[in-house]
Amino acid sequence: MRRTPRSTVRLALYAGVAGLGMLCAIGLGLGALHQPPIVGDWTGLVDVEGRPTQTLGLATQHKLVAYGYTACPAACPATLTKMHLVLDALGVHAPRVTPIFITLDPAHDTPVVLGAYVQRFDRRILALTGERLQLQRSADRLGVLPPADASPTTPDGGPNHAIRLYLLAPNDALLQSYTLEDATALISADLMRRLPPRG
Repeated sequence: MRRTPRSTVRLALYAGVAGLGMLCAIGLGLGALHQPPIVGDWTGLVDVEGRPTQTLGLATQHKLVAYGYTACPAACPATLTKMHLVLDALGVHAPRVTPIFITLDPAHDTPVVLGAYVQRFDRRILALTGERLQLQRSADRLGVLPPADASPTTPDGGPNHAIRLYLLAPNDALLQSYTLEDATALISADLMRRLPPRG
């Protein structure tokens, strides 16, 4: 059947609108082509009891991750306080997220020191350590370490690092990162939006 010029124009218009909609969806992270990068790397890391991460069930949980060191004067305490507040805001849904603090100073942060440190902020926080190179590789995958032209240490002599909370999916894909300036209520709401519905 021959299409009239008007119907041909209409079909072209519909195709153009559909294509534009697809591009907008992909740009907003809604399209099937958008895949969050897999950045979580726990290879060789252990908790303060020496248990390797592959035995801790991390592959089935969303994870809220922070890096730092126990001698950090202000930024790390503020970060862990924020993590605690987010967990409290999640209420009954908090067990669906594993909060993790990973040291960047394993020489000073022994398992005893590290375990006692995180307990001061929230008993639910899982503390991880390991060999220095393994910890740096894990942090580098997430973009936690400073660029090559920046100082590797802070003014107090500790390891320089980004001050953020990172939300990872069970498959270790990066879903979102949050700053300390982000409101606790907004972080918890965003996190809840990303958790799968309970079956």
